Amino acid sequence: GVLDKAEKSLENANKKHTGALNNSIQALNEATHRLNLKLIIIFASTFVAVMMVFILAIFLYIPSKDEIDARRADMAVLKKYPLQIEEHDGKTLVRIMTKKPCYSFEPNNVKEKTYDWCQIDPKKY
Repeated sequence: GVLDKAEKSLENANKKHTGALNNSIQALNEATHRLNLKLIIIFASTFVAVMMVFILAIFLYIPSKDEIDARRADMAVLKKYPLQIEEHDGKTLVRIMTKKPCYSFEPNNVKEKTYDWCQIDPKKY
């Protein structure tokens, strides 16, 4: 009698609570799954963007092998001559023999200054 009724009411209460817990667990699993997908997409897209920037930087800032070989050949030719190159106020100057006055690095108290430093304009050919 009373024990059977109490047992049935406890079973019903357990079933209701178990059903509610199962619903909560299912909702949490779905939310976790959605969050995991969102994080995976965010991290993957960030990784792809960083790799694209890295590859772009490689193409923009590292010269090609042909350009490196051309620069090495130019340097080999220039090393034959005793060139003096200076950088002053953001200008590249080379020392040459000229009748036209250019720049001088001698102090102001020197009377006979030599103005034999001229600006060069390096261009790619």
